[in-house]
Amino acid sequence: MKESLLRNFIRPLLVTIIIAIGAFSGVFDSDAEASVEAALKRSLVTFGVARSLNAVISVAQGTEVSVTPMGMGVTLAPGEVLDPLNDLVERFSGFMLVSSVALGTQKVLLEISSWLPYSIVLVVIGLAAVASRVLPGRAFGYWKHYLWKVFLVLAILRFLLPVALIGSEWMYSGFLKSRHMEAENGITQASQHVQSINEERAVTIPEESDEGAWNAVKSWAEGAKNRATSTVDLERYSEALKETAKDTIELIVVFFLSTFLFPVAIALAFWKFTKWALTRPAVSEAPGNPGGQVVE
Repeated sequence: MKESLLRNFIRPLLVTIIIAIGAFSGVFDSDAEASVEAALKRSLVTFGVARSLNAVISVAQGTEVSVTPMGMGVTLAPGEVLDPLNDLVERFSGFMLVSSVALGTQKVLLEISSWLPYSIVLVVIGLAAVASRVLPGRAFGYWKHYLWKVFLVLAILRFLLPVALIGSEWMYSGFLKSRHMEAENGITQASQHVQSINEERAVTIPEESDEGAWNAVKSWAEGAKNRATSTVDLERYSEALKETAKDTIELIVVFFLSTFLFPVAIALAFWKFTKWALTRPAVSEAPGNPGGQVVE
């Protein structure tokens, strides 16, 4: 009798009380909110860095040097070789936008899970599930199984996202933070270098002139000079951006892990563990239950 009371009433009641305390106290909510705010801020800053680099590379691509040796027009576009890298940066910008939207969605879902009426409904269903285990009558026995299942699902959903967000932030701080900072600093410096080159090239590009033989000779001479300058600038662009592709891929990996993979993996592990911990069947050797069959 005592064992039955412990299994059917006292243990479920204690579980319900612990979950109620956690739900109403918001023990995980503040840390989870701080985690998602920090992640969203990182994502938006990195998105801005990517857009800045995309902008300066686009300027480099659109800056052309026109030369006219002996009246024959030739147009050089040093930035054309940057097109593959710029495509990568554009795709990275799109990925960071998706990452920011995902984090914003997680923030809204966190607010929903910590909503006071949700916690009230959770506790009421939990108490009803506990009561159905001890009150006599077939009606209560029928609802016992379903009420407890609903309560467990709602309880897991209440703490699933906060635990996933906090765990993801821990994983980021422990394994990804240094990678993120190093790669982001590399892209920021590359953007500044390209911007500096763009500003210098805008100053050194001469105006065209094709009036008269003397101007044709001057155009040829200045064209040769510009052509040499373009070659030097192209090398400078390559030097400034030599690590950008690697840094971009590094940031994609960091945000894929911290925004998508880590939260999903932690949430799944929490779901499985909590479900296992709260639904372990009780085993009884009481008469009428030979062999220790599972008793609900």
